[in-house]
Amino acid sequence: MRAIILGSGPDLEQWSVSSENPYTLRDWQRESFSDAGIEDLVVIPSTLGRNRLGLLVSAARYLEEGPCLVAYGELAIQSDVLRAMTSGIDPIEIAFEPGDNATRSAGSERFRVLYNATHRLTGILTTPREIRRSPAHGSGRMVGLWRLSQEGWSQIRRALEFLSSEERHRLDIPGLLARLVRSGTQVRLVPVKGDWREVVAPESVELGERAIAPRRRSRAAPSLLRAA
Repeated sequence: MRAIILGSGPDLEQWSVSSENPYTLRDWQRESFSDAGIEDLVVIPSTLGRNRLGLLVSAARYLEEGPCLVAYGELAIQSDVLRAMTSGIDPIEIAFEPGDNATRSAGSERFRVLYNATHRLTGILTTPREIRRSPAHGSGRMVGLWRLSQEGWSQIRRALEFLSSEERHRLDIPGLLARLVRSGTQVRLVPVKGDWREVVAPESVELGERAIAPRRRSRAAPSLLRAA
C-alpha cells in the first residue's frame, strides 16, 4: 500500500525529536511507516495547496491508482495505528480518538466528529456547545490519518465537482466532511488504539516524543520518502 504525507517544509525536516535523539519528525515518520509494512511514501509539498484539502487534491494522481493511507505532515504516530488502518474495507475511513476529552490534536482542525452506533460519520462540531445540542452515539477528534480507496477518492471528487474555483480554495477538511455527510456519503470512523500527536511547533516536539515513544532501532530508518 502507498502512503501520502500531506505537507512538507524545512521545519518538519529539521526539528530534532529531542536533544538526546537526533532523529527528525520526518525520520520518525519513515520508521513508523516502514514498521507498518508500507514501503511507498509520497510527500506532497506544502507549496502545492492552500490548506490540507488543497494538498489532498494535489495528490489525485496517486489516489486514482489504488488504496492509499493519507497522513498529515505533522503527524507523529505509532506503527500499530498505521497497520490497523491498512486493512479497511470502506471507501473512506478516518482514524479518530473517541471521547470528549481527546486533545492530542494541536493543529488548526479543532473540530469534533460525531458518529452513530456503526461508527459512521454523522456530523461535524466546531464548538463545545454544539456537542450538547447534537444527538449522536458518540464524538471524538480526528487523528489526521485517512484510508482512501479509488472509490473513496471518486466520492470526494464528486463532492467537489460543482464548486467554483474560489469555493474550492475556501473549503477546508471540516467543510468537505460536512458536504459528504449532507450528500449521504458513508464515512467510517476508525477508533485508534495507540499513541499519536500532531507536532506543529518546536515546543511540541518533546510532547510528541513522550506521546509516541517509538522504540529505537539498531539500524537507520530506510530512505522511503519521495517527493510528489
